[in-house]
Amino acid sequence: MPTFRPALLTAAIAAAAFVPVVAAQAAPTASAAQDAAALVGSVLAVPATEAANADSKVAFASKPILVKTSGGAYVEYVLNRDATKHAITIGGHKARFYVDRHAGSGHYRGFVEVPRMVAGRTYTVKIVVTRPGKDIVRVDRLVLRSRHPVTAAVAG
Repeated sequence: MPTFRPALLTAAIAAAAFVPVVAAQAAPTASAAQDAAALVGSVLAVPATEAANADSKVAFASKPILVKTSGGAYVEYVLNRDATKHAITIGGHKARFYVDRHAGSGHYRGFVEVPRMVAGRTYTVKIVVTRPGKDIVRVDRLVLRSRHPVTAAVAG
């Protein structure tokens, strides 16, 4: 088991984070430096990689909501980043895509005009979001609500 050397660990952490190290610290041995580099690399590499990927990923901010309209239904979903292309199907029917500009950035809706859809039943909703170099597919079985939950709460 490698010997714990605080000065060496500080030097390895500073080197991994690109922070200058105080020159007054003792020079570490080669084997101890390798041990510290392995320790710091395994601890710091994963969060740095995940943080870099988190900025470029498109993800759903919340679960989509399926709401009945007079002539069909719409699915409403929120993304954490804008996407270039959207493909939506509700119950096997292709939906028309709209950006909900009143709700803010990242709010989207897909409408289908199928009058025989019944509130309370479950329908399969498939949303494919495309960003350069990456497709995200989300398939959910959602219950068709008779009213939007926010509208229902306001109406009391």
